Amino acid sequence: MESEMLTAIQVGKILKLHPQTVRRLVRESRLQGHRLGSGSVRPRGVRIPRSAVDAYLSESAVG
Repeated sequence: MESEMLTAIQVGKILKLHPQTVRRLVRESRLQGHRLGSGSVRPRGVRIPRSAVDAYLSESAVG
């Protein structure tokens, strides 16, 4: 089953975080994501599976 792929902006809206914070979470491996391209000036973007967002939310939940 394929998971829906989301942009940092979409994930930011779900998690109520700035997109740059989402990118930092991916860079720090705290949120699973896939970097697209390897531009010399800046990367082309990041895509985060919906399942990774759900996993991040369940790990972050206070129980």
